[in-house]
Amino acid sequence: MAGVKRTPPPVTLAALVATIVLAAACGGGQQRLSRAEFIAKADPICRTAVEEIRAIPHPTSPQEGVAAQQQFKGAIDGMLANLRRLQPPKDDEPALDEMYATIEQIVSLSDQALTAANDRAEFARIETESTQLETDVAASAKAYGFAVCGIEH
Repeated sequence: MAGVKRTPPPVTLAALVATIVLAAACGGGQQRLSRAEFIAKADPICRTAVEEIRAIPHPTSPQEGVAAQQQFKGAIDGMLANLRRLQPPKDDEPALDEMYATIEQIVSLSDQALTAANDRAEFARIETESTQLETDVAASAKAYGFAVCGIEH
């Protein structure tokens, strides 16, 4: 039948709508990554943050210290935001969330160190706590299988 316009059967349209709805309900169709895939995507994100942090000039004044802290915080916040966009294996989420929370604690302590710079005892306490948290993150990251995230500084 030449010239006859055919419309798709209603079942096909219903199936298409159902597929779109399911994809939206499952996070826009983004699939969970295997651990190896997650690490392969996460380590370059962390490497970028490490490079940004290493490029921050060593502060020689309080104003430069504040600026350096803002740059440090920006690099870490960006890294965490990008890591959280990835879809790690469901079973790995608790361990990763714990690592991210510890990294956020380190940033918070770094903020506190700025205000405690004139109080040697408080500064030393913050530095000790921060160092311990960094050690904890490095151990967790290494155990997880990262080559860069949480390990390189």
